[in-house]
Amino acid sequence: MITIDKAIEIACEAHKNQKDKCGLPYIMHPIRVASCFKDESAFIIAILHDVFEDAKDGIKSWLVFELEENKYILEALELLNHKKGVPYEQYIDELCNNSLAMVVKLADLSDNMDKERSRIAVSLMSNKSSIERFNKKQAKYKVAYEKIRLVLNKEYPNYKECMFCK
Repeated sequence: MITIDKAIEIACEAHKNQKDKCGLPYIMHPIRVASCFKDESAFIIAILHDVFEDAKDGIKSWLVFELEENKYILEALELLNHKKGVPYEQYIDELCNNSLAMVVKLADLSDNMDKERSRIAVSLMSNKSSIERFNKKQAKYKVAYEKIRLVLNKEYPNYKECMFCK
């Protein structure tokens, strides 16, 4: 059974030496996302949400091994993994079938769209095409955020007061 400590250990190893668009250690992103949750499962999913996308195969195998008894956590993490070749809209539609994946994705998108962090990231970009790409991604994030929020409000009207959210 995976623990919060083990999840943090795996995330730290997976994101070792990675930097975000603001030049900070990447691990701070999953930490910020995880800090939104009081529920242990949601916290674990949040701290690990980028491992499948960003980590080396050995770390991914370690994670899958650790999650043998936690299939629902593994399922949410697999849904949060945006696979290459899958259109972003399809990826969002698929994760909208899992309440844990949805609440973690909302927290992830909120952090990704943080205005101050976005301002810093853009100020560090060296060319116009990077800024345009960043702005297009931000627009996709806004659409996805609203879609997930609408699904959650319809299917889980009290999700903000639920066990997932602080």
